[in-house]
Amino acid sequence: MYDQRISGTKDLPKPAQWHRIAVHNDALGAYAVQQLFKNSSVYVEGEIETRVYNDSINGEVKSIPEICVRRDG
Repeated sequence: MYDQRISGTKDLPKPAQWHRIAVHNDALGAYAVQQLFKNSSVYVEGEIETRVYNDSINGEVKSIPEICVRRDG
């Protein structure tokens, strides 16, 4: 995990940023499920999209930003 720590300084490290990834390629998605786990460090290229949905508990409209991967991997 890269969190921009610089050895030898007394500054607090910047917190890591976590992103939701949506894989729209069956073969690449199957590979990701087999090889990756929560908090895995990966390099991803894709489009940033916002998925909008209705919350089933309270009916609110919510949005989730995702990095969408659609290319062949």
